[in-house]
Amino acid sequence: MKAPRLLSLLLQLQASGRVSASRLARDLEVSERTIYRDVDALAQAGVPVYAERGRLGGIVLSEGYRRSLMELSADDLRSLLVIREDPLADLGLGDRRARIARQLLGALTEEERDAALQARRRVLVDQRRWYQAPIPSEQLRMLREAAWSDRRVQIEYRDRTGKSSARTLDPMGLVSKAGVWYLVGSHEGSYRTFRVDRIVSVQMRAERFERAPDFDLDAYWNESTRRLEAPWIAYWVTLRLAPHVFHEVVQSTECTIVDRDGCIVAINLGSASEASWRLFGWGDAAEVLGPPEFIEALVRHSRAIVARYAAGH
Repeated sequence: MKAPRLLSLLLQLQASGRVSASRLARDLEVSERTIYRDVDALAQAGVPVYAERGRLGGIVLSEGYRRSLMELSADDLRSLLVIREDPLADLGLGDRRARIARQLLGALTEEERDAALQARRRVLVDQRRWYQAPIPSEQLRMLREAAWSDRRVQIEYRDRTGKSSARTLDPMGLVSKAGVWYLVGSHEGSYRTFRVDRIVSVQMRAERFERAPDFDLDAYWNESTRRLEAPWIAYWVTLRLAPHVFHEVVQSTECTIVDRDGCIVAINLGSASEASWRLFGWGDAAEVLGPPEFIEALVRHSRAIVARYAAGH
């Protein structure tokens, strides 16, 4: 954890220029002796930082270096501020990110700070889906610790049918997609992906595992996503929509507007079966104009539904 602490120390010095060793130790939750060792490490790496003794002394960062650290554009700063802290907070790192953001803001002039903060008032990125289940924070915390320290874990996992099983895994990494966390785990060289919200319990084992040197989490996730999405083929349906659902459909689905005044769109619903479910959900707010074979299939399904429920009345 030394590198993140050195970065936090450097950013705090960037914000204030001169900070007492006791304050840095308190903020970074280490001893003053550790602070002085970190200062030596930064100095050996070429950072112009040094300790000054006396009543007004402290740890000092060269003014010229402070200016060079802040060569960020207004858009660079806005991009750091508009993203909510949810993914990092899920992992127990939200406070650290907030502290770094405060340190960056503290290094700005008042005019620059006001301009950067305007981003938060105008743009908000919320990565959570509607009605999403609570984040399993305790499982995430333990999995994060295990992945960072290369410690093997044993999990109890409940699959989509509700069946539970115990699994021993090497936690290779964690991925957040659309507010849902996934664990990429390895067992005897085979990689699998698990939804963290289906992990009932986590036990960190004493033994460590040897991480495959050629494993790349980003490459693995991109490839597994591509394989998952590959079966999804285009199935275009032409619809006449009621005005009250037209704008909602246009904004939330892949579609082409055929006639805006007539509320007619060509919409990609993935497959014929998926299209059927969606159309029944829209009820009389959507009229299918084509293709003909899909209209015939809808008629057959509708008659079967009517026949089932009419038989008992």
